[in-house]
Amino acid sequence: MCDVGYDQEALGGVEGFLDELLVALVNGRVYSETHPRLRDTLEGLVRRLEQQCTSGSTSSIEVGVVDGYLVHDTRPLMSATLSAQRLIEPVARLGAGGLVFERGATFDEFVGVVSLLNARKSEQGETWTNANTLLEKSGVRHIRLLPPLSLETAAKRTTGFGDSERVETELELPLEIYQGVINLLQSVSIAVCRGKSFKLDTVRGEIERIMKRIDVDPASMLEVARYEQYDAFTFGHSVRVCFLAVIFAKSLTPDIRLQERVGLAGLLHDIGKAKVPFEIVHAPGRLTDEEKLEMQLHTVHGARTLLDVDDADPVAVATAFSHHKTMDDRGYPKTGFWAPRSPMTKIVKICDVYEALTAVRPYKPAMSPVRAYRIMLSMRNHFDLALLRRFIETNGIHPVGTEVRLNTGELAEVVRQTEDLHCPIVILTKDAEGNELDVLDRTRFDLSSDARTERWIESDQESLVDAH
Repeated sequence: MCDVGYDQEALGGVEGFLDELLVALVNGRVYSETHPRLRDTLEGLVRRLEQQCTSGSTSSIEVGVVDGYLVHDTRPLMSATLSAQRLIEPVARLGAGGLVFERGATFDEFVGVVSLLNARKSEQGETWTNANTLLEKSGVRHIRLLPPLSLETAAKRTTGFGDSERVETELELPLEIYQGVINLLQSVSIAVCRGKSFKLDTVRGEIERIMKRIDVDPASMLEVARYEQYDAFTFGHSVRVCFLAVIFAKSLTPDIRLQERVGLAGLLHDIGKAKVPFEIVHAPGRLTDEEKLEMQLHTVHGARTLLDVDDADPVAVATAFSHHKTMDDRGYPKTGFWAPRSPMTKIVKICDVYEALTAVRPYKPAMSPVRAYRIMLSMRNHFDLALLRRFIETNGIHPVGTEVRLNTGELAEVVRQTEDLHCPIVILTKDAEGNELDVLDRTRFDLSSDARTERWIESDQESLVDAH
């Protein structure tokens, strides 16, 4: 059994509705409409539409697609936009401006829309009007494609989008890269679910794009990766592990080929979860002993999957297999023999645990980097201690891309670490009154220099002394 899905009650509102629509689109590529997993998702969409219309006192949910962004009400939905390329792409290809879901849409109508959005171009017509005609002929009366929506029109209809022009221009490339890699992971997972192979060269191409952007501006990549509050497929976790691993590898070696292999291993380290039942991967409570054993098999599934691809990378295979093994050979899978961990596997393991501790989940808020470091330093024999300390030095108490408040009341973004873990280099983003600063007014400060007597991070009261 191979399921793709998520906790249906974890997210609410329009973004929760869109997340479930994305789940339906991905599941629709794997299963028939009679399969329980797809049926559950489509029934969830019917419920969510009714709940949203009831709570919002409205008769429909209207979602625009403008310049690669999903837009609703008065704002662009950045979080939903990140992983929704499978929704954005077919809508944009048809020249449509979005979708409207009217109250009363039925299960069968959602089946029709999912089928249309997943169909090839030749099967769905060349324009949004033709697509609407196909929907009407198939009995879909409460869901339709909207006419094209320009940026100017969107600004008039949703005033918040007009105010977000700075976000669009500054995050456009990182957003495009993030969407591309999420879309790729969706495709890879679908292939794995179907028992098919995939091309590793395509994945390497995405890693190269990530590496080039990180060379230019690592802060923007990490900033985009933090927008997601919850990850419907755990794809976001793998992407963030990949980003962290590439940045860490760059601090350890100038060998671009090794950096790429670390990024590849980080991105695909959990690919075996595509073969673990959804109910186990996303179980809200503790797993039974039998379920734990099933979950632990994701390491074996992942290694076997990566061994079967053309031009298999031994580092990626080893990482998928052993990223839950400890330095003293505990953890899983049980092998009955001891084998040394490669430095690249050790790197991914550190990034994997750090990301899991500091990420937002439906059942927990984000943990501070310092607390995560303390926990990891206390996990004796889990990590290469020297490498873990090097990671802490590279990542910093305030990681790149983090927004911090200074003692002056100003807000700043961390752009680089210094030798002092508590004193990174920052760039001002908002003044003490909370006003967004113009790009030309965004002064850069090295808080480890003499400027520290004037500016410091106000909330910086945590220390790693006890952990060491």
